[in-house]
Amino acid sequence: MHRATLVALGLLLLGAVAHATPPARTAPPPRKVQTAAPPPVATQAADMAEADAATVEAAVAPVSTTDASGAKVMRGYRVSSASAETETEGSLRATFSLTALRPPIGYTSFQVVLNNTGSVPLPARVSYRSPVSDPPRTISRSVEVGPRQRVVVWLPVPESLSTGDLTVTSPDLPPIRRHVYADDSRDSALLVLGTSEPFVKATGLVEAGEQDEPHFAARFLEAGDAPRELASYVGFDAVVVTMSPLELPSDLWATLESYLLAGGRLVFTRYDERGLREHLPLLSEGLPRPPATYAFGQVWWCDAREPAVSCLAMILDLLKGEPETAEGVVSPMSLSQSERRGRISVLEGGAPLLGRARASMGGLFVFMLAFVAAVGPGAWMLARRRGPVAVLVAIPSVSLLTCLLLVAWSVVRDGFATYTARYSMTWLDDARARAVTLGVGAWYANLSLDSVRLPGTTVLVSPAQVASETADLDWTNGLELGAGFLPARTYREWGEVTVQPTRVRLVVRADGRVQNALGAPLEGGLVRWEGALRKLPSLADGEEGVLGEPVEEEEDGDAVDGLVDQHLSSGLFVRLSHDKHSFRSNLPEGGFVAVLRGPGPLPTSAIEMTLEAGVHLVRGTVREDKP
Repeated sequence: MHRATLVALGLLLLGAVAHATPPARTAPPPRKVQTAAPPPVATQAADMAEADAATVEAAVAPVSTTDASGAKVMRGYRVSSASAETETEGSLRATFSLTALRPPIGYTSFQVVLNNTGSVPLPARVSYRSPVSDPPRTISRSVEVGPRQRVVVWLPVPESLSTGDLTVTSPDLPPIRRHVYADDSRDSALLVLGTSEPFVKATGLVEAGEQDEPHFAARFLEAGDAPRELASYVGFDAVVVTMSPLELPSDLWATLESYLLAGGRLVFTRYDERGLREHLPLLSEGLPRPPATYAFGQVWWCDAREPAVSCLAMILDLLKGEPETAEGVVSPMSLSQSERRGRISVLEGGAPLLGRARASMGGLFVFMLAFVAAVGPGAWMLARRRGPVAVLVAIPSVSLLTCLLLVAWSVVRDGFATYTARYSMTWLDDARARAVTLGVGAWYANLSLDSVRLPGTTVLVSPAQVASETADLDWTNGLELGAGFLPARTYREWGEVTVQPTRVRLVVRADGRVQNALGAPLEGGLVRWEGALRKLPSLADGEEGVLGEPVEEEEDGDAVDGLVDQHLSSGLFVRLSHDKHSFRSNLPEGGFVAVLRGPGPLPTSAIEMTLEAGVHLVRGTVREDKP
């Protein structure tokens, strides 16, 4: 009876469990979502006005909706607004912008406005210290604020140092300090020179609501207060100007042209051909439809007849771009990174650029085997013959000797030198005696190198979102690199963007002879001379030679493209040669692409180094030496 009762209770429990458990459901088959075609390029607005109008209508709708898959449809734009706080100490008043829009690469620029209400000049130092990196890094700039003067100070901070303390110090005054942080753009980041009203009028975009998914984040700056150095612009996806080109200050124009030359994208919502030609001398005669190529960069402008249609379609089109364009004009990589912004795996191209970064496992393995043999079987045999006291003396002695041998082996193998591998692409503007260079360098220093000064027209770019691979920076009178630039026995990659004066050139005479005046050994290349594509000979710096025979070609662009891919390996595509379509394009009459060896035309070439590899491509126009 007792057993029957237990069996009945067990059956009741099993039935209850079966009833409480819902039947297994199979996942529904995935639905195919028809994605909308990308908006047409602004240059085709006249032919596709209806499609552009649909793009505008979708982008400016006031309420966010979802598509057939349930995903949010992007609407409007997000304003990266910065609240300000002011504090006064003595005659010095400091106004801090507490947030700044963070670009995908490069530098986040924080703004401090200093006012001297007294009658005596005040020296001031603005510094940023971030706890994000280990050890903490300090970025600083020193200025002098004259009597009754207002000075706008911009402090470019590596984008990976996303939060820190901004401090203003002056002799005999207490420090003024505020905590600031970077506003992460997540996707696209635009810098807009001008106010929001003309931007909204030109594009038809409205500010996104809290529940909306914006197309991009925008930071608005007055032209008079905007930064005057390349580092504050180089990381942004695009810079939009909402005023006439003729209204921009000349010193700001110089900075914007450098940004454009170095691969930036400059958008004008007010078209003024005379203003563009006056400040952008590389533009071709008879402006084509936008975009117009300008060295490594692009110039865009809106159609004055339908600005709301053409501006919006154009901005959305250039932000869409190619996947690799969001990685920046140069993209140094880190061995400690596993992923960067979810787009490209680190070291996708393979191994590090510098062979010294690879440990010599063969030598270490020999030392390990010898040490194990000495302290293992050797110690056992010594204990049997001489007793345990001998072992207590021998093992520490063997360990010390092994350490000394390892140090000696390292010194003999590597010495105290700084090793580097350097690669660059240069656009040579011989008519204006300047060169625009984008480069990537891999470094390995056996002794730390913590004091290097570079010109103010040079931007040094660290790997994106890697705070541990930044350095102390001083932006006073150019750029001075401090601790962290090249730590001892650590692999580092740095990107370089520079616009600098130069006198280098390639001279071709009427008889077909060529002189290498490029400042480095010429290994080869291509030149279009008298309508034919011809090979450049290998020449030492200053040497003369004869142009090669004409090369059979289907398309000139394919020949240049092949030359770039031949000398810049696949590992350099993501780091440097991606999205350089203008550099790879057809050569005009007199145009050339030269392959050089050596440390290259970058400012860091002045550092004492041991060069492991150096490949540099230079594109320009030959100087004709006519009799």
